Amino acid sequence: MNSWPLALRQPLLRCLILMSTILLANCSSEDGVRADLNFDSGSDTNPSSADTGIQIPWYDADESAFCTYDTGGLANCGPSESDGGGTEELSQPSGQSVGGAFAGVQGCRLGQYHFLPGDEWPSSFGGSPKVVYVKPSRETGSNSSVLGDREWPLPPDNLLHDGTDPDYPIYLSALNSTFTTPTILSLMPGEHVMRSSIRATAPLLIVSPCFSSAIIRLQNNANISVTQTSLFVMAGVTVTAQHVDKSLIELKEVEHSIIVASRIMGLTTMFETPAITAEGSGNLGISRVAISGTGSGIVLRGVNASIHNLHVENVNLAGLVVKPDPDNRRSAAGYYSTLLVSDSLIDGGSARAVPRTGIHVDGALLGLRNVHIRNHVSSPASEQSTGIYAVESYVRAHGGTRIEGSSGAGVRGERSRIWLSGNTLVQGNQPGIFVTDVRTHGELLFTEGELAPFGNNPLYVVGQSLPTQPDFGTHKFPGDHFFPGDHFFPGDHFFPGDHFLPSLDVTTISGMTNVSQWATLALTDGTEILNNAKVGVDARSVNLYLTDVTVAGTTAQISAAINASTTDVIKPAHGIYFQKADFVHLDNTLVLENKGAGIVGHHLKSYNTIADSIVMSNAAGGAWFQNASASGQLSVSSSTFVRNNGVGMFASNQILDVDDSDFLLTKRSELKLRNGESVTSGDGMQLNHVELNMTRTACWKNERFGLLLSGEEVQSWDAHSTWDGNAEAGLATTTLSGTAPNARLYSGELLPETMWGEPGL
Repeated sequence: MNSWPLALRQPLLRCLILMSTILLANCSSEDGVRADLNFDSGSDTNPSSADTGIQIPWYDADESAFCTYDTGGLANCGPSESDGGGTEELSQPSGQSVGGAFAGVQGCRLGQYHFLPGDEWPSSFGGSPKVVYVKPSRETGSNSSVLGDREWPLPPDNLLHDGTDPDYPIYLSALNSTFTTPTILSLMPGEHVMRSSIRATAPLLIVSPCFSSAIIRLQNNANISVTQTSLFVMAGVTVTAQHVDKSLIELKEVEHSIIVASRIMGLTTMFETPAITAEGSGNLGISRVAISGTGSGIVLRGVNASIHNLHVENVNLAGLVVKPDPDNRRSAAGYYSTLLVSDSLIDGGSARAVPRTGIHVDGALLGLRNVHIRNHVSSPASEQSTGIYAVESYVRAHGGTRIEGSSGAGVRGERSRIWLSGNTLVQGNQPGIFVTDVRTHGELLFTEGELAPFGNNPLYVVGQSLPTQPDFGTHKFPGDHFFPGDHFFPGDHFFPGDHFLPSLDVTTISGMTNVSQWATLALTDGTEILNNAKVGVDARSVNLYLTDVTVAGTTAQISAAINASTTDVIKPAHGIYFQKADFVHLDNTLVLENKGAGIVGHHLKSYNTIADSIVMSNAAGGAWFQNASASGQLSVSSSTFVRNNGVGMFASNQILDVDDSDFLLTKRSELKLRNGESVTSGDGMQLNHVELNMTRTACWKNERFGLLLSGEEVQSWDAHSTWDGNAEAGLATTTLSGTAPNARLYSGELLPETMWGEPGL
């Protein structure tokens, strides 16, 4: 299976990664460019030393000009002195800027190819692979347009016509399409038509200096299939396909796969065909790649992947997909796959007739840094058209990640742990985030026991911390340790017991199951949930941990105009909705200008806190907390509820502690109830069957009452609590007398009588 010895594999892997960097360097020459690579150090390469580097010239008619590259200066190469500073035309890039980085493949020099003399391979390789020079079926000009056929000279009679001599290249269609020994295909500029599949069971490298020059056109259902080997590399190549009903690049049990500076395009409608499929085991590295027009972008089944500067657009089903591998194997981390994505754009493009997803992961560890996921919409709109769909997975987004414009949830999590931080933005989705503790379809991937918080556990859960200096083995790719413990999120191991819940020890909360400890949504460090429809954050039996977060601008539907003075409180336009969570912790959270209520909580349990937060200008009230049977426990401290319509905070059947908080400037507003009635209110707080302990709290300048109480429970407040300057009274009491009986929850369970019904979903 691994036909090259280990001493060969790792140096070659490093070499080809460096070679891919050269593909984008702006080193210009009229005649040709020679690139001397040193993958062992950052020092200058000695071209005569075969053991310390590999020379990969860019060959043309004249080899007199070259630039010298090494690992310390790949980005700083200019025209060499020997070529007089000549310039060559660059191709147009394929991709666009994302958060200060470029997603996709940048422009490159046209009209050149790699000349790879076998005697210049380092002796540490243990031997030379076969280098085959491939001439195009049709040539392309400087603008990548097809120019037509060119006559190539035939070799002398005494020379074998097998493409090993660059002066006598061979057509791709003339090659034996099955490779059983290590082979490098050096593609010359032009279009290479492939009518039968390339199959390799040995290391295979397909290389060219410029993706716009070397184009492989797949026809007759042909694809590139590599199986059970140590290495596959594709660098500087465009792959196009017409009427192909299988993965264009298919990798099975490949130890290391690398695709760099390349483009993959579907030229006709491909409803399900992926651009790249990698399955079984192994590691996939993708950098500076553009994918468009296929059924899916990249599908991983049991393979770990590190993806950087990827541009996926206008695919039919999903940008990235992670599923368990066919043999149901898991990686050492306990997940079926680990996927790291940075500086990338996944754009669904125009609406399609089927549900669509930016990233769909099952049983995976997913890390995102500066990734933009947008425009995953279907017509008619489907809740399955999501930005991120995570099933029994750990999702970590950081570094300015943006999730926008889905016709379903921006982030949907089922039985998953999700942590968004570092100025992540979730905007313009329907809804923003939806998380639940159940799996909607299929069998469970992880059992309750596997999610236990202690012991020798492959999954990372609430009660388990990482060692101070974890040993995660060898690098999968240079400079990258994969998950966890690499430098993907500097200074952060991002697992519970480390930074996940920095101010909350949830192991002290009684009654939590393994699954309920695992299923948690954390939003921290400048995360914004803005201008989503239906609800900003919707958590069903999933814990919430929010700190330094803004949830604002939720509407009943995108661009819907709602009269703020007459608001139907049962319409789903709330900022935050939760029910049956073992813990809810909101700290330094801003909830404002939502067209429903700011916060709605049902069936609260024993740990619910709001601290140092502002709930402001919400159309259906600031916050509503209701229980149907056993009382919930709620603590509010150092928080402000201001300028909300109808009520600052409503609580029913709660044990409530309020300290050092303000409920003020509540607007008198007419609210429609579920039973068809309309009521007018403007109260700072309304408490129904609530055991209240209030200290240093002010209910003031509201347009009706400061504090309205009903029920027989004990209420207490200290001398520092006030209700001044309210329009009608500071403190008022009432009995219900059946004003709004039996308001019904979304779940179908009954609530006791309340003054207002409930602003449910």
